[in-house]
Amino acid sequence: GVHGDDMMIDWFEWANKATPESLMVYNDFAHMYEDCDGDLYENLLKYAQYFKDNNVDIDALGFQSHMEIYTNKNKFRLMTPEEHYQVFKTFEDMGYKTSVTEYSMDNKDEQYQAEYTRDYFLLAYSMPKNYGFTMWGFWDGCAFAEYTPMFDKEWRLKPAGEQLIDLMYN
Repeated sequence: GVHGDDMMIDWFEWANKATPESLMVYNDFAHMYEDCDGDLYENLLKYAQYFKDNNVDIDALGFQSHMEIYTNKNKFRLMTPEEHYQVFKTFEDMGYKTSVTEYSMDNKDEQYQAEYTRDYFLLAYSMPKNYGFTMWGFWDGCAFAEYTPMFDKEWRLKPAGEQLIDLMYN
């Protein structure tokens, strides 16, 4: 960054001083799908270790989980459940809590969308140190992506929404 990595230490010190009762989360982008070079995951791993090495008081890592394949760049692929598990486990083994902070699934195949969303939700909540799952785009009528997993443009519940409701309430 412009100010160097040391600036992040200051941010968390200031935030902890101002609100010591708050949960401190480092929320990062693009590590829940694999870029073909592996750089994004390695970058998060580097920062997680940097925070540990510098005794930065961070409680959790937030996983921005935008499950899209950027075909125009042909750079990313969706990870398998086993690969997702390894990501969660790696950071939990480092002592961090985890949270899915921005889940989205931009795919027009609603059945695929439902199955992937269900599996990811189950995986996230099967991890002992995961404490949350936040939907980022849930309605096709207002989202950064063309397709969302929960509701279509007419507010009809999609298969992914049906599956998550079933998981949470039945």
